[in-house]
Amino acid sequence: MFQVHDDWMPIDEFNKLADFILGWNFPWFHQKNVALSNTNEDDVTYNHYFTHNLVLTDQDEDMVSYLHEPIWEYFQKGFPNIDIIRMKVNCFPATSQVYEHLSHTDYDYPHKGALLCLNTCNGYTKMEDGTKIDSVANRMIFFDTSKPHSSTTCSDQSKRCNIVINYNDNKWNIM
Repeated sequence: MFQVHDDWMPIDEFNKLADFILGWNFPWFHQKNVALSNTNEDDVTYNHYFTHNLVLTDQDEDMVSYLHEPIWEYFQKGFPNIDIIRMKVNCFPATSQVYEHLSHTDYDYPHKGALLCLNTCNGYTKMEDGTKIDSVANRMIFFDTSKPHSSTTCSDQSKRCNIVINYNDNKWNIM
């Protein structure tokens, strides 16, 4: 089950957030694999991406980026009283055609997820039932990220970017 909410954030707030993250000086960190796979030669062209982990609480020691606070401010109203497992920004570089990454789960235990699209492009998020949800700027997708899903590259923009929040929500039913 999933829910899609267009224009999730007030447009002036969204534009500030997107401009900050998509700007020239946002720090990105290269990751070799989007989803673990049996590596083949084609993986090199599309199975890598850039991330910035804002919060990681699933490790022995919690990790919080210095950018967490200024970015979290944009989400606080929409996510009252949640326990964040992870919050990260993803950037998938453009490819000559749209490549769908292997299906994966974010964590293998029950939890919720929210994905905010930062730009409009021809990439998408594919759900377990095969539904493809297009990447549209300021679109929020709520879904169970412990269930299989896939991300993609894009071919009509320089990159496809989003923010993913994995969380537990015992007090509020956001999804």
